[in-house]
Amino acid sequence: MQFDRLSLQSPFQHLHSKDQHLLRHFIRVVSRTLSVVHEDDSNPYLRLIIPLAGTCNVVQESLLALSASHLRRIYPEVLERGLAHQNNALASLNSLISNNLRESAEQTLAAVLILCMIEVCDGNSTKWSWHIRAAQTIIRSRQKSSSCNTSTWRFLLSMFGYVDSVITISKCQPPLIAPEELAEDNISTAATSPGPITQASNSYTDSLYGVAFPLLAIINQISELAHRRKDRVDELSELWFRQSAARIKMCLEAWEPEIVSPLQRPSQNQELIDAAYAIQWASILRLHQVVEGYNRSDRPVIESTSKILDHISKIRFGSPAESILIFPLVMAGSGCQDDEQRMMVRERWMVMERTIGFDNIYRARQMVEAVWKEVDEGILDGSNDGGVKVNWAKIRYSDFPGLVLF
Repeated sequence: MQFDRLSLQSPFQHLHSKDQHLLRHFIRVVSRTLSVVHEDDSNPYLRLIIPLAGTCNVVQESLLALSASHLRRIYPEVLERGLAHQNNALASLNSLISNNLRESAEQTLAAVLILCMIEVCDGNSTKWSWHIRAAQTIIRSRQKSSSCNTSTWRFLLSMFGYVDSVITISKCQPPLIAPEELAEDNISTAATSPGPITQASNSYTDSLYGVAFPLLAIINQISELAHRRKDRVDELSELWFRQSAARIKMCLEAWEPEIVSPLQRPSQNQELIDAAYAIQWASILRLHQVVEGYNRSDRPVIESTSKILDHISKIRFGSPAESILIFPLVMAGSGCQDDEQRMMVRERWMVMERTIGFDNIYRARQMVEAVWKEVDEGILDGSNDGGVKVNWAKIRYSDFPGLVLF
């Protein structure tokens, strides 16, 4: 494989043997857990981030730290080395941001987003909030600048939008930068980019969330509506709230996946479509919870949970599409009606703990198990209306504050 050889060639040949191992692990394993595609030419972490790491030390340090964080469950001894790389990256970032941000925005944004992903994938850290706000500042400082017009910059904008959106689900707040604003910046930089835009570069965004990527904008609207729940204080505000929810629901129900990239095999295309439909139904369920609350006996909850699990069941274990199933699995877990549905959710979590390997998968399963525990306790003692109304978002906020549905 051509990317394996990068770790043995300049500019990576100077790396310590242990760091060579971390680099190979990123190329062979981590880059694939972060993407819904396995084809090297379509994977932006291989096509864009690896070359950037070869020319920029702070990106390289961040990348090695991310690789170590993925390996630490199997090889705990790499933890110390990963922390050293992470600290080196943070120190270098402070210098870049203070002295030369205008000339190093691309490298700085890449490093910050990788460091953000380390904290998100940890599942038990809230430091991702610092990094995503730092990324916002970098993007704001370079918007409309012709100096940031590369394929890498456009991918980084998409990567920011993706992480920003999934964070909104956990925080119940609007995104830091609206998707349409990011899209405008992406289009403007693409228009001034030298040379043709290839099919592969166009597929880099799809590599993050597949054909479900357009749903992120609707998910942002749901999170913003959740943030406005506190404004439901009278009949007029309640009317506005429900009308807004109805418009969002119409958009969700009207959405259909576009044709998947021909770079994918037919079987993978269908799995990405099923993953997208699972995300669509998870969004419908989340919208219902935001408007009506957490009653598991509501008909929309029963229907949405069944639809989510039906689509997930069509995705083979170990599929690249599993990397975008955390949100729908959490939502299905919150709406499970019986032990059979619970087993379907639990089984998929346990497989993903092995195939994806980051700690946030384990933490997400822990949270869903905590929800089920409250349901079972409510059935026994009558709490939470007999276990019918258990608020998973409250449990996440109080007991799993670092968990992002990434």
